Parts: sequence; C-alpha cells; structure tokens
Amino acid sequence: PGGVPGLNPGDVIEVTGNLYGSNDAPWQWFQTFDQEARAAGYRPSAFDRCLYFFHDKEQHLCGALGAHVDDTMTGGHGPEYEAAIARLKQRFPYRKWRVGSGEFCGVLYTQDPRTYEISFNQAEYARNLRPISMTKERKQQREQLANDREISALRAVNGAANWLSGQSRPDLSVQTSFSQQVFPSPRVKDLLYANQLVHRARQHADVSITVRDIPMSSLGVAFHSDAGFANAGENKTQAGYILAFVDRSMNQDAESPWSPFAWKSYRMPRVVASTLAGEAQAFSTACGIAEWVSLMLAEAQHGSIDLRTHAQLSDRVPIIGITDCKSLFDAVMSVSSPSKVDDKRVAIDLAIIRQAVERTQMSVRWCPTQLMLADSLTKDQADPADLLRAALHVGVYQLAPEAAVLEQKKQQREARTKRQQVLQARG
Repeated sequence: PGGVPGLNPGDVIEVTGNLYGSNDAPWQWFQTFDQEARAAGYRPSAFDRCLYFFHDKEQHLCGALGAHVDDTMTGGHGPEYEAAIARLKQRFPYRKWRVGSGEFCGVLYTQDPRTYEISFNQAEYARNLRPISMTKERKQQREQLANDREISALRAVNGAANWLSGQSRPDLSVQTSFSQQVFPSPRVKDLLYANQLVHRARQHADVSITVRDIPMSSLGVAFHSDAGFANAGENKTQAGYILAFVDRSMNQDAESPWSPFAWKSYRMPRVVASTLAGEAQAFSTACGIAEWVSLMLAEAQHGSIDLRTHAQLSDRVPIIGITDCKSLFDAVMSVSSPSKVDDKRVAIDLAIIRQAVERTQMSVRWCPTQLMLADSLTKDQADPADLLRAALHVGVYQLAPEAAVLEQKKQQREARTKRQQVLQARG
C-alpha cells in the first residue's frame, strides 16, 4: 500500500530477484535449496521431494536430510557427509543449529548419545492447550447449536489437536477425528467433547515416541489396521491404521522393537455394508502406505531405483500386515477366489490386497482385538488408548501364533463358563 517511495504509483516494476511475501516465494526458495542440496551431493527421493539421501563414493548410505520450508533436519556420519553439511552452512545462514536435541516444526527431538535412539514429543504444546470457556448453565444446554464464538473456539481447538495428534500423539487421533466430524452444525455437547480432548491431551502430555535402534539388515515395516463398523455417524465407518519400523524377526513371533512413524484415524468416504467390507478397505489403504515406505527404504539403501522393476526390490524390506478381523484374515489367506464374496466391492479390495501380498511378499498376520494397536484409532475407549500408550512407552511388540492365541481364548472361555455354572449352582 502506498507504492514504492520515490516512484510514481502508476509505475510498473519488474522484480528480478527473490522477494519475500510474493506468491512464488516458496517455489523460488525451494528451487534454490534443491539446487544447492544437489550440488552438495544430496539426491532427492523419488517418493518425497523434501527428503534427500546422501551416499558416499562407494554408494553407501551415510546421511539423510528432510526439508520443511526453510527448516531442515539431518543426520549422518563420515567426512563426505560432513563436507556436504559444511557446504550447506556456507550457502545458507542457519540462525540456529542444534546437535543432539532441538525443536523441529514444533516437536522436541532428543537423541541418546549412547544408543543413538531418538525420542520426540510435544509435552509443552499439549500442556498449553486451553479448553473452550463455557458457563455452567451453557454446559447443561447440550443439544443447542453452538454460537459463532463457540464455533470459532472449537475450530481453534480442533486445529491444535489435529497438529498434536498428527505429529506425536496417535493416542488422540480418534478423538480429534470425531471432533472434526461435528461440522457444519456443532452443538454444545460437541464443545464438551472437545474439552475432554483437551483434558486428555494435557493429562498424558508426557507421551513420547522413540525411534528404536534396528540394523538396516534386520529392518521391516509392520502395520496394524482396523475399522469400527458404522460408528462414525450417518452410517459411516471409522477406520484407522498405524505403521511402524520393526525387526523382521517379528514375523517369527519374536519380541521386536516397535517405532511408529505414520498413523491416521479417519471416516471412510464410502458407506460399507459389513465389518469385513470396512476392514478390507482399511487394510488395503494401510498396505499401500507400507509398500510406499518399503520402496523408499530400498531407495535409501541402493540409491535411485527403476520403479518399473520395483517388485524385485520391495521384498528386501519385508512388510507385515496385522488385522484382528478373522474373516478378513481367512479371506486373504484362502485359496478360493475373491469372487466367492457376495459383496463385489469387498471382492475388489480383497483382490487388491492379494495382489499386494504377491507383489511384495507381505506377511498377513492375525492378532486378538486386545492386542490390536489400531483399535484406539477407531474407537474412543479407555482400554485401546491405554494399550497404545503402553506400546509407545515400552517400544516393543510381539505376535503369537494364531493357533496358540485361539487355544488360549478357548481355555479362557471354558474357564469363564465353568465359573458361571458354579455361581448359578450356588445361587
């Protein structure tokens, strides 16, 4: 406003350099950074333009770098990697450079100098969340529509909760998703629910995620997927998944490190007619993300890969898909054709899953509901949330043979029946 001092307001000005605040400034910045990173020896991932890998002259992976606008996070070792970092520092005036611990995009990261494991959390961010201010009388008007002020406050809470749950708090994902689904006509009861979300976030503010030490030669990807049939309103189904880096020995029922790296709780866009339909759709979605990450890891190890022959590489980083839906597990593992399923939409999802299993050599495993970590991403209940937070704290997970689990459940069921019979006899 007001033009440029000393020039006529009607003058036409040509900008020959980068100008902060202009529409193309982010793109101009990215092009500049990308050019310099490549010149320093970094190569962008084919799967994520903001992720760079650094290989030495022998093509061994010795560094990685992630870029978010003008913030970067990097790790690596070796003289060639250090020279590349020095070149970036010389070109760009980093105002802050943290080693071992520091904040990146609002998340605090800390690396153990002994084990090199990395933990991250948003404890302070969670503690600073504030609930929506409401009078006692207003809280009792549960079915009334929210006013403009309350709607604005609810949007603010949802935005903060979405950032928190998406970055470091998967245990809050389902509550955040449910709170977002009340629009466009939220009611007072929805404001109270959002305040419960704030309370939960602050109550468990110290929840953190640790990236465990797993040798690249033993690295695998495991995912849990789940769907809560018709539990999201308007007959929609809430689905969820959580993916983690694990030791490939998990598939041999050994105790494995468990480092979650991606998760989501969401309402399925399509109404499904059965539990199997919801579970199959959720499993198929999680399977695609697992394959994407598996290929990215293959790229990290071997450099640029030909995506036309990616099937030959993807099995080098094994994938384990875990479901608690016995009918889905049986349908995927069965030798019969998916066409035997009456619901042909389900048959399509099953065919997609089977094709992925064949292409990636993915192992499909079943686990009981009480050990399903994605259960907390589809249901707002205390037990599933406690299970997930416990897994985040311990950082290990273990599968058991299907037959052994079913036999144990049978024994527990028989023992419960006997107790009931004894009580009835006494009664």
